[in-house]
Amino acid sequence: MRILCNTYIKKERDMYSSVCIELGIASCGYTIEEAYKNVIEAVEIHLNDARELGTLNELLAEAGFDLPENPTDDIVIQPEFVMFGSPFVAEVA
Repeated sequence: MRILCNTYIKKERDMYSSVCIELGIASCGYTIEEAYKNVIEAVEIHLNDARELGTLNELLAEAGFDLPENPTDDIVIQPEFVMFGSPFVAEVA
């Protein structure tokens, strides 16, 4: 399953903070690239843990994702507003 998420990255003193807007998961890094990479990793860990616990569909539904009938279909978020940042794709095993 692939999930398209948007991230918001901003400079905070000597680091950058990054947030996955749809899931509210945050991370940070010393560069924009590192903050971006770290938030993707945090989202993937969170989603894979939810799958192992059997709560992935509930988590995605609460985040506003329309769940596909076939779990191999892509889930894509089309935000109503755009913030500075870059979308990314999180892979769920």
